[in-house]
Amino acid sequence: MNAVIIEDELQARSALKQELSRHCPDINIIGEAGNVQDAVDLIVKSEPQLIFLDIKLSNGSGFDVLKRINYKRHLIVFTTAYSNWAIEAIKFSALDYLLKPIDGSELKRAVDRAMSYSTDDMSRKMNALVGNEAAPPSDKKIAFQTSQGVFIYKLSQIIHFEADVNYTRIFSEKGQLLIAKTLKEIERMVARYGFIRIHQSHLINMAHVSSYQNKAGNFIEMSDGTTLPVSQRRRPMVIEALLNLNNS
Repeated sequence: MNAVIIEDELQARSALKQELSRHCPDINIIGEAGNVQDAVDLIVKSEPQLIFLDIKLSNGSGFDVLKRINYKRHLIVFTTAYSNWAIEAIKFSALDYLLKPIDGSELKRAVDRAMSYSTDDMSRKMNALVGNEAAPPSDKKIAFQTSQGVFIYKLSQIIHFEADVNYTRIFSEKGQLLIAKTLKEIERMVARYGFIRIHQSHLINMAHVSSYQNKAGNFIEMSDGTTLPVSQRRRPMVIEALLNLNNS
């Protein structure tokens, strides 16, 4: 598989090439670039199958590169030394990223995963990533990779999540979906977008709450008619969040 490295630090480029030669010998590096314009020119000219794309470049970002290429024609693995909003965006799109300094075993896993994606799967993920950049919170989209393919949801469509051992079941306006992520992982991704944990097994979208009932136990009714328990420990936090809805 032909690949290019988009990275503005020469040392980081060298380290990545070294790890690729050790752990991914089938990857053939056909070019390198360190800034946005050179990256765009290289990708358009060489048409690589795989792009290792640094998020932070000397004169812009990896997202600036994406806006100027036909990203649907490539597999992309992001690299970064920063744990910030960009990583959140990548996680929302179910894309692969590597934290620098890059670990060889993580690199191999990321490459193997990227190579297993279909063109349609990668296209859906990249569309979600690019579309989320300027979208308001309610219009942001989140992608979930399953054995059946990639499923995209607007956050506003998701009613609640329910833990199922090491899996999570999504309840949305589009129906149900079981994904191979824990509820804790999901909570980390969506907590600042109006989702709140009301119970060890339940994470809800506050925008879909219909009522709170404190008779015969504490329960929240959701917009789909589902009634979910509120744990005693989380009850004060849940009530505060509900009261704050009036101020939002």
